[in-house]
Parts: sequence; C-alpha cells; structure tokens
Amino acid sequence: MAAHRGDSASRKRQRIEEETEQALTEGYRGLRTYIDTHWVPALSSDVGTMIHRETHADHLFSDRPYTETCAYDTRWFAPDVLNAMHHAHPTSLLPSTGALHTGSSPHGLRLVGEADMATREQFNAALRGTLEGSHQARQVSIDMSRLVFLRAACAEDLVQLTLSASASPPVHVLCRPQQAHLLRRIGAEHPPHLVLSEVSC
Repeated sequence: MAAHRGDSASRKRQRIEEETEQALTEGYRGLRTYIDTHWVPALSSDVGTMIHRETHADHLFSDRPYTETCAYDTRWFAPDVLNAMHHAHPTSLLPSTGALHTGSSPHGLRLVGEADMATREQFNAALRGTLEGSHQARQVSIDMSRLVFLRAACAEDLVQLTLSASASPPVHVLCRPQQAHLLRRIGAEHPPHLVLSEVSC
C-alpha cells in the first residue's frame, strides 16, 4: 500500500481492514504487509501521530489473519523514537547478528540480542546506568528474556553489579529457564534484593 499526502492513521487502518477482507475473499489465508516508515518524513507527516498509531494498533491483529513488518531507517528517526518503536513491536530485528539493543522499560531495562564479549561493555554500561538511577524506585526490572545468548561473564557481571548496588530497590530479572540456571550457578541467589522470574518465550 503506497502512502499519499493526507493519509491518516484512521484511513490506514481502514485500508488494512479492506485489504485483509479482500485477501480472504480471494482465497488467501490472510494478509502480510511490509511498511517502510520513511514515508513519515518524506511526506512531512507528524511523527507523534505515527507513534500513536504504532502503539495503539493491537486491534488490527486480534482475531485477524493480518501480520505487519515495519521498517525504520535509523538515519531519519531520533533515538527516542526508535527506542519507543522497539517497545511497541512484539518482535524487533537487530541490524546484524551479534548485536545488542539496550532500551528502557517501564521500570528499568530491556535487553535484546546477544550479551557476549563483543557487547559486554555496552551490557555493563546499561546495567550500571539502570541500577545507579533506581534509588528512588520501588523496584527495578531487567528484562533479559529476549537475549538469544548470554555469556557466563556477562551473567556474572549482572550479579556483581547488583551486589555492589546494595542500596538499590529489589531487582527483578525476567529471564528464560536456561538463563536462570546460569545465573543461579554463578551466585544469583546471594544478593537478597535480586529476584529471578522465569518466563518461556
């Protein structure tokens, strides 16, 4: 679907619904779209309107045979917009293998990608920043459930940084069972304010 000047979020929603129904009528199992969001700056559209659309689009996917891929050119969007879009989408693609994305979550930090030797410095900097800025919070959340690889050295860094931040509030680490197993083996049960919450992804 091509974008045109004057297109609105409501019009785009209507077009998606119409195209999905047409695809079903023609015998397809559903509709999949790829949307290059470069149309926003190219048509001088409002970024705030786009953000609102992206964060209020759940109804398009509820009980509907519709999927969507949104592409964001990092040269055209500010870091805070890109970070918001990482949170708005259930799946976010990294620019390359071996990369790590660190972003803020409602109560702390969200990590996506690989925590390895190549990204260890970035991993630790994000953890330090989150823990150091959490003294006024009731709790801190570190979501590691979307890490596809967690090196033992990075897991140990998490435990040590949490231990050194003894004045911090409870730190809830959201992780997969394999990650929880690794964290427990290297001493995650020692910091009394470190709590592991296992999830299946």
